[in-house]
Amino acid sequence: MKGLEKHREKAQDRMEAGFERENDSAIDDVGEKRLVTTMLAAATASVTVRRKRAVAEGALTCDLVKHLRGSVKHLDSQMLNSMTETEFKNCLSAFGHVSDMPDETINALVARMKQLYGGVDTWSNEAIRRAGVIISGLSPAEIQLLQLTGVDAMNSVARHGRLTAEQLKAGFRRWLSLSGVKDDITKVNSGKFSSLSEFVCGLEMSDITALAEETFKRSLEVVGHSSTCPPEIKQAYANKAAVVYGTRPPQWPPALVGDMGHLIGALSTEHVSQLTPGQLALVTPTVIQKLPESKLVAMSVAQLSALSPNQANAVTEGQFSALSQDQRDAVAERANVAFHYKPDPNEGTGGGSGDGGNGAPEMNISRYFLAVVAALVVFIM
Repeated sequence: MKGLEKHREKAQDRMEAGFERENDSAIDDVGEKRLVTTMLAAATASVTVRRKRAVAEGALTCDLVKHLRGSVKHLDSQMLNSMTETEFKNCLSAFGHVSDMPDETINALVARMKQLYGGVDTWSNEAIRRAGVIISGLSPAEIQLLQLTGVDAMNSVARHGRLTAEQLKAGFRRWLSLSGVKDDITKVNSGKFSSLSEFVCGLEMSDITALAEETFKRSLEVVGHSSTCPPEIKQAYANKAAVVYGTRPPQWPPALVGDMGHLIGALSTEHVSQLTPGQLALVTPTVIQKLPESKLVAMSVAQLSALSPNQANAVTEGQFSALSQDQRDAVAERANVAFHYKPDPNEGTGGGSGDGGNGAPEMNISRYFLAVVAALVVFIM
């Protein structure tokens, strides 16, 4: 499995380098699913020959699930239901770690959990922690019944970014009611709050106002890099930052701006235009990519010229198109991917995309499939 791990590390490195806009046509999801189905058929058929404990022929085992890793997202409900209770419970964490699990697979896993663990109100905090992304298949009303007594479980459930605004609110309120502070947000300390992952997006605006200043300061990086906060919640947090740190952005430490992350998109255009090159240097490519077009437009040519290649690579086609000609030229000069900008006929000349090439080189995603095949072949043998 080392080859698969190296591939994932490389993919993550490329994402951090701003190559999210690469052409991913090489990813054949249907082909991968067909491959997984074929390999599993061979693997499960031989499982009873190789194992001493009684497992029905054709049944999915935890060992196979662990070999599949991220490809477990292609398992159907029939295959999941073939697992014995022991095998399923032993492998709950393996399922719960897969952030991009399709909704239909999550729903099948939820149904299996209810069958084996009982009603959601009886699930232990540890089972919830191990279930991770599976919890996103529950309704807000069901989440309000969970035993969300530990921040580890909260982090495990929320970190995948799959929860809706209503689910986040339900989870946060349930945790707050069970956390020993008697629903008093002012008593939540930074150690616990900073461990909630995306559940920090589940507060009401009044909660954010009441949040202790020290708790907010020590949790800013978690809040700033949460990706599922609704616009009004990001705005409330940005307003909180202005109250705590002042309303003159040039005086903010660069590290503070880096920690603010996605909250930068909730700043006023005036404040964005005042950010210094030193401050912008600590803004991640992911944050750049998610900035509202109006906030990137608010940046001067000097600010855009100070972007690193990684940051410039992360600018989306939509953002790029919204910029002026001078701004586009500044971004294109810093980027090492091509932008496919097509000027409005009424705009006059424009472009800023250089040679109009295909951008960054494509990733060879097929290595992922080969790694899965190799692992399963070894397992079968």
